[in-house]
Amino acid sequence: KMVRLLELYSGIGGMKLGCQEADVPITQSYAFDLNPVANDVYEHNFGEKVRQINLESLSAADFDLLDASLWTMSPPCQPYTRQGNVKDVEDPRAKSLLHIISILPQLNNPPQHILLENVKNFEVSESCKLLLECLASCGYSVQQFLLSPFQFGFPNERCRYFLLAKRRPLQFSVSLPSHIVHGFIPHNDHFLFATSQEPSPLTSRILSAPPRIENYPPSKQIQQYIEPLDVATAAPFMLSDKMLETSSTLSIDIVQPASRRSTCFTKAYGRYNRGTGSILEFVAPDETEPTADSPDMSIYRGRLRYFSPREVANLMGFPPTFSFPPSLGVRKCYALLGNSLNVGVVAHLLRYLFEDTEHVSNLP
Repeated sequence: KMVRLLELYSGIGGMKLGCQEADVPITQSYAFDLNPVANDVYEHNFGEKVRQINLESLSAADFDLLDASLWTMSPPCQPYTRQGNVKDVEDPRAKSLLHIISILPQLNNPPQHILLENVKNFEVSESCKLLLECLASCGYSVQQFLLSPFQFGFPNERCRYFLLAKRRPLQFSVSLPSHIVHGFIPHNDHFLFATSQEPSPLTSRILSAPPRIENYPPSKQIQQYIEPLDVATAAPFMLSDKMLETSSTLSIDIVQPASRRSTCFTKAYGRYNRGTGSILEFVAPDETEPTADSPDMSIYRGRLRYFSPREVANLMGFPPTFSFPPSLGVRKCYALLGNSLNVGVVAHLLRYLFEDTEHVSNLP
């Protein structure tokens, strides 16, 4: 069956790219986002204009006119992060999601499928509770996940919350408890143990992996995702000697081309070093390394650089055809990617969401 797609908080188009990778048969799509820079990137890649409209201004009739059977959304994450003081429903940036929750029961043409993405911690929020209650009352079957690209072979950690919903009589091909946040996708050749998750209030509710899975393929090496930059083309991404002299540099995450992991890239990557994403040592290390007696990063002069925006996009599963407008600055590219998602993970979820449900099974 052909699908009409509604992208709420469309960003740079990660959800749509996930639909393309998953071969979801999209016949018509509508995208909404308030970020004009992200909207320019979206139009640059898809040739379609994004509707720059506050979602709170849309009525149930407006949504009914679109008649979209698949809704994807990545609501603002700040209400559920430490940086945003975890204000949850009291945060003004949560209002648009709360508006969508209030609109759903009023629709004459509700979506058949829903995919929502947000940061880890959304699952313990009041916003999430309200959303789950709304979906249940509107006749949806729901499954929740905490997943990282690392589980799917990407050498990058980016643990995120995902919610899938199907409107009855549609059902999932595998029956999973809706109140449990799962660390795997059923019927998936690439899902792994969710071993990197930190303890959370939901620990007792997280099923990290189905019992039948014993091994998993290792992630790929970073060198499969990086560009062959020479000294000249790498120059804009090099860490300067002044940066290496700052105390914050001592806590940066340094990886090599042969590494099989990297940390989550945030929107502050390229502006701050600590906790914003890994730094690449692109020159082979010598025998000299910093020690506790000599916490000096000067030995790394000329050897460390930021991943380029193209490389970050690669690590986040964006296809080679995706690009940024040439006029867009590097830091804005980092910021947009930091607010985006892993396209590959979304594709896995969409394949499962649209999986044939002729035979429903239960995991042991």
